[in-house]
Parts: sequence; structure tokens; C-alpha cells
Amino acid sequence: MVWFNNSSIGMGYKGNSPSLPQIRTWVRMCRRIPALLLALGVCLVGCADPCASPKHDAVIAQAAAEEGAMQTESGLVFLLLKQGTGPKPTADNRVQVHYEGRLADGTVFDSSYKRGSPSAFELTDVIPGWTEGLQLLAGGGKARLTIPARLAYGKKGKKSKIPPCTPLIFDIELLGIYD
Repeated sequence: MVWFNNSSIGMGYKGNSPSLPQIRTWVRMCRRIPALLLALGVCLVGCADPCASPKHDAVIAQAAAEEGAMQTESGLVFLLLKQGTGPKPTADNRVQVHYEGRLADGTVFDSSYKRGSPSAFELTDVIPGWTEGLQLLAGGGKARLTIPARLAYGKKGKKSKIPPCTPLIFDIELLGIYD
């Protein structure tokens, strides 16, 4: 049984003692607090990056520590390798690039250089790390993008080439920008 006094639950309507319905309402609200706290905890855990791991965080931290590297608010690490002289693309541009994509262990999983032909992409159709990183690069420039998994292929990965929750490293040369 729960005991109440006026000082613990406040006064009722017009300064009178609280009525029984008011006390019942207060008790019902108090009983819901644990469920609300549990729901809040579930929401907070669900908001965490499912791909976060010390190993992957170390890859990003190592790239960010390189001289000249800058890390964006999203976690992308941008390292300028060659200054470009042209304009920078916007998110709705089509770009032509030469690139090489690697895993953190150095395994090359894709390369337009090896194919001998540059690739063209709409920046709206590529991984978020490319969309963000290429907007930092002037035409004719070259950069290294170290991309956290959440800005790459996330927990799904990509077929047999890219395991789930894998940060990626791209050397990208911006050859052209189209509307």
C-alpha cells in the first residue's frame, strides 16, 4: 500500500486536499515512469551507430591524424593530394572521376585506373561519403577519402567485395563536372 501526505503530492483544487481521483491519476502516472525510461533507453541504443567498433574507429582516427587531413562533422576524412583549379561540384552534379577503392587492409576492391577508363556518376547516386567528399574537391584535383561505414555501405556491405560495417578508403581524381 502507498501512503501519501499533502506535502508529497501537492494540494488539490482550490487549495483543498487532493481528491481520490487525483491521487489515482498521480499513482497511474508514477507507474508509467519505468516503462517510459525503458522506452527512452531503447531509443537511445537504437540511435547508436551499428557499425561502431574500436578497430574501425582507429582506421578513421589514423587517417584524420595524417598531416593535411581534415575530418568533417559527419566523420569523413578528406586529404587533398593534388590541388584542382576548376570549380567544385554540387550534390546535384554529374561527375567524371578516376578512382581506386580500398579496404583498410589495403585490398583494392574497385579501380577505374585498372579498367583503363574513368567513371561518371550522379552525386545523388553514390554513397554519402562520395557525395560529401567530392563537393570539397575542385575540378582537376585529387583527394583521399576515408569513409566511415555509415557513410559507405553500412551494415549491409556490398556483395562479396565489401564486408558489412567496413570503412573505405578512396583515392579520387575529379576529371569533370556536368550539370
